[in-house]
Amino acid sequence: MLIKLDNSHPDVILLTGDHYVDHPSFGIAVIARVLQNEGYSVWICAQPDAKDNFKEIDLLPKPNLFFGITSGCIDSTVNLYTVNRVKRKTDAYTDGGSSLDRIRNTLTTYANKVRSSFKDSFIVLGGVEATLRRFAHYDFFTQKIQPSLLENFSADVIVYGSGENTIKDIAKLIKENKKDNIFDLKGITYKLPLSHEDTLKELKKLTDTESLKTSPEKMLPFTEDIYKYSQPFFKEKIYQKNRKSIIVQNPPAHPLTSKEMDYVHSLPFTYLPIPKPKKMLKAFETVRNTVISHRGCGGGCSFCAISLNQGKLIQSRSIDNILEEIDKRHLKSISDLQGPTANLYGARCKREDYCQRSSCLFPQVCNNLVIDENVYLRLLKKVNSAVKHLSISSGIRFDIPYKKALDFILKNDIAGGQLKVAPENCDDEILDLMRKPDFKKFEHFVEFFKKTRKKYKKDIYLIPYIISAFPTSTYNKTKKLKEDLIRLLGFVPFQIQDFTPTPTTIATALYLKLKKISAKEREKMRDLLHEKRNKTTKEKRTKHEYKKSGRKRKKK
Repeated sequence: MLIKLDNSHPDVILLTGDHYVDHPSFGIAVIARVLQNEGYSVWICAQPDAKDNFKEIDLLPKPNLFFGITSGCIDSTVNLYTVNRVKRKTDAYTDGGSSLDRIRNTLTTYANKVRSSFKDSFIVLGGVEATLRRFAHYDFFTQKIQPSLLENFSADVIVYGSGENTIKDIAKLIKENKKDNIFDLKGITYKLPLSHEDTLKELKKLTDTESLKTSPEKMLPFTEDIYKYSQPFFKEKIYQKNRKSIIVQNPPAHPLTSKEMDYVHSLPFTYLPIPKPKKMLKAFETVRNTVISHRGCGGGCSFCAISLNQGKLIQSRSIDNILEEIDKRHLKSISDLQGPTANLYGARCKREDYCQRSSCLFPQVCNNLVIDENVYLRLLKKVNSAVKHLSISSGIRFDIPYKKALDFILKNDIAGGQLKVAPENCDDEILDLMRKPDFKKFEHFVEFFKKTRKKYKKDIYLIPYIISAFPTSTYNKTKKLKEDLIRLLGFVPFQIQDFTPTPTTIATALYLKLKKISAKEREKMRDLLHEKRNKTTKEKRTKHEYKKSGRKRKKK
């Protein structure tokens, strides 16, 4: 489907594998509105139909400046297949929720189609999939280490991480006929012929792709290098040699300032899907009444790639800007003050130079990280007084100050009946590999939660997120996990997912280095966690659900 932000001949055409939602939770919308605000004419081609060989792309006019391509909010392979390579039945980012029209390798399929139809157009790849597959990476669908997307596919550059400032610079340089200067910009990755290797001797060199293929155990130090050299304020270029080309990464773009975050969120979003879905668009319903408070995460969990996509440093909006958005949208109820970690809002780093730590919180909270719990508390109080009802759906971290905020959340009933938290496991060996805090910290959190809930006489429950079958997991460890969850919470949550070795995460490198867990073992662990759920919990959950609905339960 084609969406025109204005009717002029397009300067930029953006392609996405998702239904277009004009909301800042969707990266494609942010890029579109940023470019539009710079005076460029922007068109969006969303989910072109694969059934007629993407004819919709052939019918597009050639843009004055460039094509920008993203597969969407999630890596297209992860979105389409489970860890067991079974095709998913549903797709939250498609109208109606069917996965039938979703294709694997969306990014490269679109790029090659654009190149075949518009041979001399400049093509920019961006988003989650481009960021995580810009260097050699493990692909769980093919079960092979694959080279950079740029090795075999038709694109000029990848914009990695958050790309608002970089995309503005690319548009400006192409408009001024200074295309060659694009390759000096921060936040981009590009390829060179093998013959140029002698000119790169001064740069930091990553392990060759072919070497990784023959020795997968090298993926761990290689992936750690990518994280190390992608941290804010790193000033050098790095490169990796492939079979046919060399992939060069420029230093990362600087994180957005609070003022820049306010600018982005003041752009004229409609906060609606375009066009209006014929059925339900689950991804939109999830964020319909949400307000973003910040981006970035300093947690550095080994299975998570948020820091590669949004940055390690917390980039917070001002409270005034958040309140202005609430007023502009006439919101009476907010389902979430959205951020990767709710209570990291307002956190900042004392340093303003390069730091190679991939986590600000693990193994211990960094001395340079400034977390003032009162800043988050002030945000909660201001927003709560501005609306009739506020809920917090983003997760709360329990290895940083949380007691004041949690007390306020429970006292004022702004958890929506459920408070999300992510212990992920209970085994300290696994938690260490996950780069998560030890289980005792979660036990202390649960104890405080229960006392506070009792003090205010609230019917609120903890909803923990758990990852099963993580590297080094065993049946006995999973059994202990189940016992600990029942002991602490009285139930085993539904929010359990199998570990998926996604591209360019430390956990995926561990998965390749350590003994692999078979599909059969994975199934046994999952079945163990799901079987015979605690009766007391079912009774509590049923009681809670009926109380929320206002219906009366039938007595047996």
